[in-house]
Amino acid sequence: AVPLGARPLASCDEKKAQHAEVEMVETTSEAVEDKSLMAQHLDQDNQMSSSREEEDNSELRAKPTVDIPRCEKCDGNYKPPRAHHDKFTGRCIVKLDHYCPFVCNAIGALNHKYFFLFILYTFIVCIAAGILLILRFIRCGYRFGVATQDNWLGLDYDPIPGCKDPSSLVVIATFTLTAWFTLVSTVSLLGQFPVITTGNALVARKKIRQGKAEEKEIGRVRTDFNEMFGGTSNHFALHWLLPMPPLFPEGAKQEILGYKYESYYGEIPGDSHNTLMNISNAECA
Repeated sequence: AVPLGARPLASCDEKKAQHAEVEMVETTSEAVEDKSLMAQHLDQDNQMSSSREEEDNSELRAKPTVDIPRCEKCDGNYKPPRAHHDKFTGRCIVKLDHYCPFVCNAIGALNHKYFFLFILYTFIVCIAAGILLILRFIRCGYRFGVATQDNWLGLDYDPIPGCKDPSSLVVIATFTLTAWFTLVSTVSLLGQFPVITTGNALVARKKIRQGKAEEKEIGRVRTDFNEMFGGTSNHFALHWLLPMPPLFPEGAKQEILGYKYESYYGEIPGDSHNTLMNISNAECA
């Protein structure tokens, strides 16, 4: 979630413009000082001319106002370009995909990897459970027969020790739950591949598809690594499958989130390393 007190990131061009503006102000101030010394030896007309120049210079030094996007539902807090307000958590989430009731949280930029691994591990467990059930089905000799009042599924089996009645609640519930979670995890996994390949979450893809936003506005900010898994390349790596935080190149995390956080507001919850408090300017050198 975007923390209260977040501020927009300045682009490299903006940082260079600010640096040039500071140099211009310093040069102008020196020129004004020199002119004020000369004005002491000039008549009243020259003094009036100097005051006019100072007024012009003060107008040049005035900074233009910038319209900063804010979220009214978050008490006017800054809203990064790729953030969307989540009605369930009541916060703006960067790269919001959806709200997941299974993890009781919104899925966004920094926890999307954990959600993907959650459904991947669930899918693997379901496949393993399905294989074990099929092997037990073969071992116990379960087979379809004629349905009766006592055996309404018509399943029959060989009376081997350890094999339960195929029409029992345990057998039926095990088969049903395994089939259901296998189906759900498979569909969920297929829905995550567009996020991995394009870098756009579900909400962003919908807005682009509906023409409410453009790819350059809410699309991926870097192409040299995967925004979901981190790393240093877009190619598959072992750390994609490990339950560890995504590691991004230096300065990339701030670009993905699209905001900076001042240290005097305190530590960001869940960000023990304070990686958002100090913004590096190395990439703009």
